[in-house]
Amino acid sequence: MNSSIVLLFEAPSEISQFERIGLSAVTAKFLWNEIECRKWNGVASGYAFQLLMQRQDTETVVRQSIINDTELELRNLVPYTNYSIELWSVNHRFPGPKTRIDFMTYEGGQYSASSVH
Repeated sequence: MNSSIVLLFEAPSEISQFERIGLSAVTAKFLWNEIECRKWNGVASGYAFQLLMQRQDTETVVRQSIINDTELELRNLVPYTNYSIELWSVNHRFPGPKTRIDFMTYEGGQYSASSVH
């Protein structure tokens, strides 16, 4: 008997145009392009992220979640602290490739709308 296995679901595509669009001492705002339906490679459940705080050569995950929007505002961050955010698309079975942005919050309450790629 000849049998074959067909992989019906694959990992979602990589997120494109992931950028920081705002930053202050205690907030950071990010934006990315929605993945086209045909590139989801299966039914998508959203976007997963994890926020990592960097201190003395170590990274600690301080937040993680799955969201359905293409915009994210992180609040209650620690001023003058190095962070990284990793973002990836997910479907019901597999995660897509991660995209990462490193940033540092400001000392004071200033705000910058400049983006970082």
